[in-house]
Amino acid sequence: MNLPVSLSSAPYRSLILLLLTLLLIEGCAPLLVAGAAGGATLIGERRSSGRIFDDQAVELKVAAAIGEDPILSVSSRVTVTCYNGRLLLTGDVLTEEHAAAVVKLAQPEQAMIRRVDNELQVGPLNSSDSAQDAWITTKVKSQLYGDPDISGNRVKVVTEHGVVYLMGLVTRVEANLATVITSNVTNVKRVVRLFEYLD
Repeated sequence: MNLPVSLSSAPYRSLILLLLTLLLIEGCAPLLVAGAAGGATLIGERRSSGRIFDDQAVELKVAAAIGEDPILSVSSRVTVTCYNGRLLLTGDVLTEEHAAAVVKLAQPEQAMIRRVDNELQVGPLNSSDSAQDAWITTKVKSQLYGDPDISGNRVKVVTEHGVVYLMGLVTRVEANLATVITSNVTNVKRVVRLFEYLD
């Protein structure tokens, strides 16, 4: 089935690609709006569309570099998250040297990275918590989206071994609210705030 001419033109194809990419990466269906300049952003999202794309590009490139490294691909289990140019590395590595090697792989992307938060744990590669971590992340996001005083799109949630990392561009009131909401979710061991404050 062909799209109408107006929807199959280059600008609309780009917009459709952006929408699909954001929906797939976020794992849910947040509401998007078209901007005056023809871009699209998530409602409540404070990053520009360009910054969102840069963050996603960093995540993909660094994760690919780890996966392609013959040593790190078998000696690490790393999650790469980038929000507003702040790179968060979580997961397990067998040695301190492997942790340093993971951080080094992010160096080619320095133009798009303002800070690296290395939260890698040295020890056996442990994926046994993965299902529970995913469930915690889902519960936290659900609670954030359900609270009228904070937009769930403003907070990035990453869970590793029951520790929840919160990232985003927020006010201090929003940060405190997100922290309280997260700490009240079952099986959350600790909340780590990696916010950037607007006030």
